[in-house]
Amino acid sequence: MSILITTNRISPLLGAVLSEVESIGISPTVHFQREDRFVGPAPYKPPWLHANDELMRARLKETEKWASAPAVVLALGLASASKAIDEFAGFPLVTLMTPGDLDFSPQNRAKSRTFAAVNRHSSSFIFVNEWEMTKAVSLGSTTPHFLWNPADLSAHVAPLHSDGGKIAVIYDDSKRVATDIETDSAFDSLKDTAEQLGKSVEFMPANSFYWYSDFMMGRKFANVLRLRLKDVSHALFVDEDADSIISYASMDNEPGEVMVASSVAAGLICREKPNIAVSSTDTWAARVAGTVEVLADLPESSVSVGRPLVEILDSIMEAQVLPDYFEDFGDLDSFAVFLTVAAVENRSDGARPQRIRNMYLALSRSTPTIQVNLDPTVLGRRLKLIRSWLDNGINCEVVYGENSTTPVQSVDAVIQTYRFLDELASGYSTPSCWFVRDLHWLDPDLFSKKAAAKARQAGTFELERMSRSAGTVASPSIESAELFNELTKGHIDIKFPPHELPPAVSRENCVLLRGGTAGTTFLYAGGIGDAYKMGIYLDAVAEFLSGHADGEEVFFDFLVRPTEQSTLKRQLRDRRLHGHTSIRVLNGNLNEYRPLTAGIVGVLLLESAYANGALPYKSVSYIEKGIPFLVYEGSPAHRVFGRHGVVESIERNVSDVVSVMQQITRGERASNIEWRKVWAEENWDARIHAMREIAAVGSREV
Repeated sequence: MSILITTNRISPLLGAVLSEVESIGISPTVHFQREDRFVGPAPYKPPWLHANDELMRARLKETEKWASAPAVVLALGLASASKAIDEFAGFPLVTLMTPGDLDFSPQNRAKSRTFAAVNRHSSSFIFVNEWEMTKAVSLGSTTPHFLWNPADLSAHVAPLHSDGGKIAVIYDDSKRVATDIETDSAFDSLKDTAEQLGKSVEFMPANSFYWYSDFMMGRKFANVLRLRLKDVSHALFVDEDADSIISYASMDNEPGEVMVASSVAAGLICREKPNIAVSSTDTWAARVAGTVEVLADLPESSVSVGRPLVEILDSIMEAQVLPDYFEDFGDLDSFAVFLTVAAVENRSDGARPQRIRNMYLALSRSTPTIQVNLDPTVLGRRLKLIRSWLDNGINCEVVYGENSTTPVQSVDAVIQTYRFLDELASGYSTPSCWFVRDLHWLDPDLFSKKAAAKARQAGTFELERMSRSAGTVASPSIESAELFNELTKGHIDIKFPPHELPPAVSRENCVLLRGGTAGTTFLYAGGIGDAYKMGIYLDAVAEFLSGHADGEEVFFDFLVRPTEQSTLKRQLRDRRLHGHTSIRVLNGNLNEYRPLTAGIVGVLLLESAYANGALPYKSVSYIEKGIPFLVYEGSPAHRVFGRHGVVESIERNVSDVVSVMQQITRGERASNIEWRKVWAEENWDARIHAMREIAAVGSREV
């Protein structure tokens, strides 16, 4: 098999592809688009080229004169594939999609046109993880998909040494410069830790692991990794670019030596790499220092999906015409379906995207998982694929589904989905669970009358049909189930059982968050709005500060969305608190937040009727950082997490809130919490186990 590789970058991705292809004795031709020529030492140049190595377009089009016509043209990335359509017309085109290629919305007309053209001309798409594959489906791909397993590269190397004097921070230099990273407080902590260990921190661009000069000199990718990481004890990858993913997927090291910033792509790739710690950057200093007593154990997985690249290329060449819904996840005996109303988003902000992302990753660690959402484009293709798997004897272990705050407007999508659940139940005895996170559209305080009417019509249809077809229905908490039963009374024929799936701890985020100054910080992290009323707490802050003695280091931090800062500041001004030296209004997330004091207490004192039955995501965000928090008596958070001693229950009035805050600042409420035990019991893998326990086979008549 002859292969022509075309790329607009000489990078680690090319190095890894060459390593794998050459491992079976194939010497591909490499075309470098930036220089518009075939490059590299022999044998990467076809023998028929002129001495000046210029690409002769006319000659390429006269294929009978091309003595070394390729069996396949492999384009590395969407941009490279777009150029290859004309450059190598007439030859089979296979596109290897790289992370970031498909990060655009359908409203981006230029990129949408590019993708559509590459989709038409490519015989197959290759992806490095299932999430990228789902993006292509959502953009309307009608091309067969193959999943490459870069964690199974032939270039396994162990370049790191514990006695090395450098800690390498590796970033994507096409997105940013090192100085942007160095200003992050997480890396200040890392530098301090490195200094204590007698090491230095060195920032390296990811593409430095296989440069143009490396390729032209005929160096092997594995050897370049060893060369660039000489004297390095820890390799810390900040970004999820293709060069980074390929580089860390190639490394074999002891646990803790390689660390990768948490993302969907990293979570999927590294589930097969137990030697790699996928974690938030604010935990890196503690991991490098070896302070494991403050960190949660990282999850392990035995799930394997995808195939070696050479096996995929072989399959493509030998395959007959494949159906337009074809997707190869590797050799599967069984799979799970992750069903959401909206797409899985690689976001760290917002409760719902985080929950979906974390449940998806946890389920993917327990079994190969295919994602389906109610976008008609995704739904149509993925249901055909799943049915073909079932017809071939591949077992569907479980279906987990979730609703959305905004009901699905497509009646047809809902019908297709619930009929599919019925089909799985009656034909294959597949258990399923439908999780209802919230029913905001039924709460008159949260939806306008005009919006509510439209939402209720769609939401009623969706909830009735999905709940009847799913084997069981679950809520965030027992209190949520009771609230949902009240909201649906008289509107929807449904009874929520006491099945609860509360939010959980992401172990990669777990590290004790403490400042260096003596004193206490009260932290509120979350939204500001009708669903998050906290007038009592703000009044209590005003009363506390009015009697606050000088010299006591007490701060009140508010970590809110940038768009909601003005609302909060107005509420503070109403109480003459805006601009107070003890109050900080900040934005960002807890992984970026740094308290001023060693003592820190979270605040979850919400007053709305809806909040009374909710279990906010911020509760587990506090737990991830080892922050005990305040709640009102009778709250779901107190019942669910109170057994760990991480929750302080308060009566719903200003005087009691002030009294408790005063006791805390005087050290009268100190507690000894075993955070590692809490993190171990309240993680997402435990939630997947709980979901599987309650999932049942649906019994609706088909």
